[in-house]
Amino acid sequence: MTIFSSQTEASRAKSTPLTFSIITPHHGKADASDLLFCCIASVADQENIKLEQIVQHTGGVSGLWNKLSRDLNLSKKTAHYTLRILEEKTSSFYDLLHRGLQRVQGTFFGCLQPEEQYLPGALAAVEKEFQTHPDLDVVITSCLVIDPKKNHPIP
Repeated sequence: MTIFSSQTEASRAKSTPLTFSIITPHHGKADASDLLFCCIASVADQENIKLEQIVQHTGGVSGLWNKLSRDLNLSKKTAHYTLRILEEKTSSFYDLLHRGLQRVQGTFFGCLQPEEQYLPGALAAVEKEFQTHPDLDVVITSCLVIDPKKNHPIP
């Protein structure tokens, strides 16, 4: 389940033209880097949505930006997607999330953990829901849980 929230009216007035800010807390475990790679790719591949992804990273993975930049071809910044990796020492998931929330620039924001991915069109559907119902403050989406050993959804 992913929860998206819109910023307050005062925050919206200061917003950049970004639509979404996605916060990804990352504890810097080497075994989570491959999961982070898939997570970032799923956000970068969203079409027709202007967005940023903020990876709040605790460190511990040497050369993370170089690896991601090389493997995902992130050196070519796309017109619709910006990735920011911010490394700060902290011990708590909630502290990482809080620090990411302080940096969001989009009208809508959500949290996506390194082991999670968006399906194609996910953010466009959330944006449409907010546009159709402008009185909404929060949209909660469903998710698929994938069995990592069998690589298919768990019923």
